[in-house]
Amino acid sequence: MANPKTYYFSFARFIPILLLISVASMAGALLWMVSYSDTTAIGQADIYWVFYLHIAAAVVAMICYLIVAVGSMLQLMNRDALMPIVFSHGFAPSGFVMTLFAIGSGALFGRPMWGAYWVWDSRLTALLILLLFFGAFISLSSSRTHMRQEVCDRRASISALVGLVLIPTMYVIFDLFTPMAHDLDNSLLRSNGRDAYILMALFAVNLSTYTLAMAFSRCRTVILERERRAIWAQEAALEGEL
Repeated sequence: MANPKTYYFSFARFIPILLLISVASMAGALLWMVSYSDTTAIGQADIYWVFYLHIAAAVVAMICYLIVAVGSMLQLMNRDALMPIVFSHGFAPSGFVMTLFAIGSGALFGRPMWGAYWVWDSRLTALLILLLFFGAFISLSSSRTHMRQEVCDRRASISALVGLVLIPTMYVIFDLFTPMAHDLDNSLLRSNGRDAYILMALFAVNLSTYTLAMAFSRCRTVILERERRAIWAQEAALEGEL
């Protein structure tokens, strides 16, 4: 059985390393944009930087939801297991923020490209549905005023699994009738892919490491909430190690 104490202190060691990598990757992205990037070949110049950031944020958000869904499934299979709850509840807020960031950056890219901040294409619509399911999971897992914590956890887990099925289904349906308004493949061909691949890789490293750091921080909070009566937590609190 996983030891919550081991996870709690391991997360604390990883957080500063992840934040350092996040800062370094963002510095690398800024250096590339200022010194080497050339987006004029694909039109609209530097607005494509926002699009690359949007793609990276969307990928990170979807990975966060997958972690939440897997943790929820494991929690439903074994209600006594703590770490599936820790990971699902720890990554949900970070995934919500990344989804919101992906929607916002997509809207900023859409205004000069299509003349509107919002277009009901498959990508943006799927992100909006993803945001709603993240919000539902967080709300259900927190609404324990008149219910036991176990009941709230179970309802939140069920909602996450419903979203795991519904989100791809809705994406396919919207893609059939309202396909993506912007074709990434054509942009990569017109730009020779250099800026796109380098910047999306740097943005992905930046956002993923930052998200991991914030998620690990939240995981530590969840562990303390669930283990506050454990002997190790009380001893660590008395020794000032928390």
